[in-house]
Amino acid sequence: MANKFQATAMLFFLISALLGRLVVLNMYTWTLPWVIATLLVGSSTVVSFGLGAVCLFFANQHVSEHQGVFSAFFHFIITYYTIHVGRKGLKHLRKGLLSPRQAQEKRLKEIITQNKNTVYGITFKLKNIQNLRDLKEKHPLTKYDHYELFVQKIAKGEKNVMTTKVVNRLVLTSGTTGKGKLIPRNMDGTLTIIGLIYVLQQKYFPTVRPLQKIFRIHCNSKLRKSESGITIAAGMVVERETAKFMPMFSTPPDGFMIESINEAFYIHFLFALREKYLGSTMVLFSSMFVDGFKYFEEHWPLMVKDIEDGTINKDLNIPPYIRETLERAIRPGNVQRAEEVRRECENGQQGILKRLWPLMEYVVVVDNIGIRNTLMKTIGKGLHFYAPLYRASEALVGLNFNPLNKEDEDYVLMVTDNIYEFIPEDNIDEPEPETYLIDEVKVGKNYEVVISQMDGLYRYRFGDVVQITGYYENTPKVKFMYRTATLLNLFGEKVDQPTIIEALTSALGHLPEVEMKHYCVAESTMLSGLPEYSDAAKKGTHYVFFLELKTSGKGNPSFNVDTAELAKDIDDSIYNGHAFYRSFRDKNRIHACNVVLVKAGAFQELKEFILASSSASEVQFKMPQKLRTTNMATIMLRNRIQ
Repeated sequence: MANKFQATAMLFFLISALLGRLVVLNMYTWTLPWVIATLLVGSSTVVSFGLGAVCLFFANQHVSEHQGVFSAFFHFIITYYTIHVGRKGLKHLRKGLLSPRQAQEKRLKEIITQNKNTVYGITFKLKNIQNLRDLKEKHPLTKYDHYELFVQKIAKGEKNVMTTKVVNRLVLTSGTTGKGKLIPRNMDGTLTIIGLIYVLQQKYFPTVRPLQKIFRIHCNSKLRKSESGITIAAGMVVERETAKFMPMFSTPPDGFMIESINEAFYIHFLFALREKYLGSTMVLFSSMFVDGFKYFEEHWPLMVKDIEDGTINKDLNIPPYIRETLERAIRPGNVQRAEEVRRECENGQQGILKRLWPLMEYVVVVDNIGIRNTLMKTIGKGLHFYAPLYRASEALVGLNFNPLNKEDEDYVLMVTDNIYEFIPEDNIDEPEPETYLIDEVKVGKNYEVVISQMDGLYRYRFGDVVQITGYYENTPKVKFMYRTATLLNLFGEKVDQPTIIEALTSALGHLPEVEMKHYCVAESTMLSGLPEYSDAAKKGTHYVFFLELKTSGKGNPSFNVDTAELAKDIDDSIYNGHAFYRSFRDKNRIHACNVVLVKAGAFQELKEFILASSSASEVQFKMPQKLRTTNMATIMLRNRIQ
């Protein structure tokens, strides 16, 4: 690999030397044609020398051996321009972090100045908002229904409706906690976000070179267009036009267009495996990471054969235009690399990331199923797992300034991007709760986040509850706790998912041979009308836990689990840890929990149902923690282990 770029560098240096020699030999000829020719030759000499220097730089950067010189130059230009943009963005952000309230006032003025003459701005008199206090007093707290008519206008092609910026995507939310929403967004700031991540990764993982390829596990979802041609898709969906500007990934651009999960897994793993010098892995959720490696464990022999032969498995159901480009990219075969991969795969998955890619240092992933520490001890042993961004469909909420933190991740608020307000957790259900500004929150307290941003959302409640964990510079850091849509709330007790997870962990701790694979909870009031659920008739309102368990040994875990005792342990844990739940239990308004064990594959069936019946896609899917429809509950009950 290095020899290719070293040889090219020597060629450019030789050309520059010859051109320079030509200039020197004729330096006393002062005719006009000679001056013009000298300028041209001199410029060519400088350019040639510069290209030689860049090629020499490539030779020491672990550039992919499958990249040609021109491809490497393109990668170099894209990457270093992105880093340049990121450094500018980080400098701007750091200045704001020192004086967050001042940064918020400044950002609000920018938003109002930009959008006061839009249809929305005129309707809600944004010109009268001069500062943060005005915003609180003169604009109501909002939810999505407040904006639906304006979004419809945007979808039809009207301009300057909510923002003067070009709306180039209607971001489709997953719908796993409710009906999917369309959030108008201008996606032009994506480059700055990527640049911020690059700059921080360079600081904390200096051994990873900027030109090393990244293993990205991804499955695209179908792209829709509004009647005016605006793309409707999740924020992480890749469009064909943008894929061309993604040379940093091991998979060729067309590989990111694959919309079927198994084919996507195969192609992304295949092209990553043929590279030896990958520096990192990127996947949206840890659930997809786990599913991907399960698929890899079953299919690696086929991948090894494809690497060896330079082919793409003929049984994959891939569109012809994608297959054609991928087959060109995979050629020629590589027997040596195929043998390396085979040898490591035969030794199992313990530490396999580091064994397959010895220069890899970290995995970028949102841990949506709470297994980050487990992954760092198993598949990803020797690597750091972290999520660089706290991001919602509506905005980039926070940035992770400490990727090396192995405890709960927290995020510094993006004070130069969004306006933040905070509703105390105890006041979430009030119709018009008091909000606190960024310099009024208290460490250790939980708040629902409210945002205002440039794309036209003002005092918007998107449903996330965070905890203030401390400060970076003078700006609060937050840790995501739960979504308000996942609260269990029969009588106003508001039991959150961290409480539920803690109760499950405590209860299952009494069964060391049993592990929880998946869980979800439902309120019995939703199940009481279902003939499949007779438990509701036996006792009053209660929580129903659906658990898919597994054991380290053989056999069905239900044979070893007393569900009544497990339910009692869960109930006791919630009772002892949640005052409002305890109060309602003491009054017999809420009754003891019930546990329903489900068969292996029940949650996979639930996932398939949600993907088929909601706006969720593979790239953004999150297993629901709280069941919200009787159809979902019926699937769980149908898979009940009697």
